[in-house]
Amino acid sequence: MAGALRLAGDPSVPPEVRSRIAQAGSDEILKRQLAGLPSQLLDLQITLPTHLDILWGAAFASGDDRYVLKIIDFFAKTANQSNQAALDIAKLATTMPGDPKGFGRSLRSKYGDRGVVQLVFAATALWALSSNARQHPFIKETMVRYTNDRFGTPAATVIFLSIPRK
Repeated sequence: MAGALRLAGDPSVPPEVRSRIAQAGSDEILKRQLAGLPSQLLDLQITLPTHLDILWGAAFASGDDRYVLKIIDFFAKTANQSNQAALDIAKLATTMPGDPKGFGRSLRSKYGDRGVVQLVFAATALWALSSNARQHPFIKETMVRYTNDRFGTPAATVIFLSIPRK
């Protein structure tokens, strides 16, 4: 809660919220993941899936496509490394609901442990973009605009193929 308030531009935690937080306790893993958040949400540099969740929450709460663009840019940073990286991310995104580990393991020899983790995070972003675009027109519109603005890049190609057609 305190992190959400700070990112929303109000770093003060009201006393009633502070007491509820104290009663609820805290999750040490989440506490570490939220450490070092910037004072402005658009300054957030995505390094963890939790950061994607924060941006999705902001996008849904506000309808502001700037948060969706942050997620797309995160995906694109990895996908634009090469056509092969973009293809591997797309394959991961389509296998995630079923068996992400099987295909991901086969990529370790090509990308190394850190590289595979980055691909999985990018695939998570791509899967969420496609999934959320089915229910939220502003996400689909943002994806279409992104592909039009960056036509020919590996990321734009994969995003274009991920845009729901209905």
